[in-house]
Amino acid sequence: MTVNRQCKPVRLVGGIFIIDPLFGSTKKLTQCLLQACQSEEELSELSALPVKVPSDAPAHFPRVILTEPSQAWQLICSLEKINLKYYPENVEEENEKIQPNRFWEICLNLFGYLQGTNDLEINRMAGVTQTRLDIEENATERVNQFFFRDDIPELFKKNQHSTQWHVNNRVSLESSNQEFTLNRVTRVKAPRISTEPENDKLILIETDINTIPDSVDIRFQREEIKTFFGQLEILNSQIMEALDDANLFT
Repeated sequence: MTVNRQCKPVRLVGGIFIIDPLFGSTKKLTQCLLQACQSEEELSELSALPVKVPSDAPAHFPRVILTEPSQAWQLICSLEKINLKYYPENVEEENEKIQPNRFWEICLNLFGYLQGTNDLEINRMAGVTQTRLDIEENATERVNQFFFRDDIPELFKKNQHSTQWHVNNRVSLESSNQEFTLNRVTRVKAPRISTEPENDKLILIETDINTIPDSVDIRFQREEIKTFFGQLEILNSQIMEALDDANLFT
């Protein structure tokens, strides 16, 4: 991704939504996740945190959480979703941080393995990239000036949501098995208090790319996992480059 050097990824999340998981007990689920992590060097040091699950816990409540001391990596599994999260700012050494394309490759391998070995029924997939842009001037003014321009690119014509700018455009992908549609949501916001100009120097840019089921019966196999996570860096780069070309970063 060739965009302004001031932009730094601060959070990456890859996820799959599952139906009627066949893991059985929490112990079996933990063992399955730990085994899957061993094939990726970056995940090989993850270990399970104790999780107290209420007897009436809803399906989205985490059953297993794997992490490591720096908490740069987290693998969180509920009965309906598995999320892999990476926080680059928690990695102290710059040369040990991975690039987004490597993160999506890990997601592809991890989720593909879990789907294949457990016959998971996956009906949605998602990938989130959050990037920070540190600037010299007032961030709130920069964001508002950018989106209020008369010549704003069509890609960024938006719906306004309180303190952030929120745009959505749909993209189609095709694997060897099926064609599927994605939401590509872009949020741009100045999260710090605009009444304190001296602190309002940060812009957060988030792209949330997720599949849209065409029917209740849609299921994604390894081929779709490969296609989706293999394209996320390209789809995110298109947004970042468009923002750069439209001078949000300068």
